[in-house]
Amino acid sequence: MHLHSGYAAIELQKELADGGDQKDLLGWDDYVKRATGHDFVPGSSQMHHALIDLLCQNEDHPRYRIEIEKIRSFLEQKLQQPLSTRSLAMYSPMPSPDNIFHLSGQRLYYVPEHLFGINGYLHNIWDGDRMSFAILGEEDRQRTNDVYQWLSKKDPHLERNNKKKSSLDMGWVSLGITSSSFNIKINVNVSDRLPALGMRIRGFHKRE
Repeated sequence: MHLHSGYAAIELQKELADGGDQKDLLGWDDYVKRATGHDFVPGSSQMHHALIDLLCQNEDHPRYRIEIEKIRSFLEQKLQQPLSTRSLAMYSPMPSPDNIFHLSGQRLYYVPEHLFGINGYLHNIWDGDRMSFAILGEEDRQRTNDVYQWLSKKDPHLERNNKKKSSLDMGWVSLGITSSSFNIKINVNVSDRLPALGMRIRGFHKRE
């Protein structure tokens, strides 16, 4: 599947990472540092989206559709609570742009982007395409909408800082299903404790 600047296979653990334990940002950082290359660890928001998008694309595959539906159902069930990702929004004061950092395995990627603005459904906010790309790696907000409608029967909704910060601030990214939306929150307090999905990358190849 497409991931960041290349292609990779993403494997999903059949249960929440570390037995469903809830950790804050530093707790998950420590957990990842102690992990081996064979362990499942939390993935970035772009890893989550790449996996869900691939499943959605192949939902009618004659050989895999039953297994895909099992995975979709598993994800829908686990996402009934907010799950942490290894993505971090860094809010900078004017005139500097903000940045969103994605940690995928041992690799770090970042996207400079103005992240502040109104909360709302991605298909309604004026910068929906830009936010979809920065957070999820998908430039087309309508494609993003279709993917999460397939997963949860709800439209993706963005929750973020509404004004430009006067000093450096940061918040991490969580994903979860609420009664009204698939909620993408990019200003989670770094001391909040959340569970996470376990993932691992196999065979990453940089795009030529």
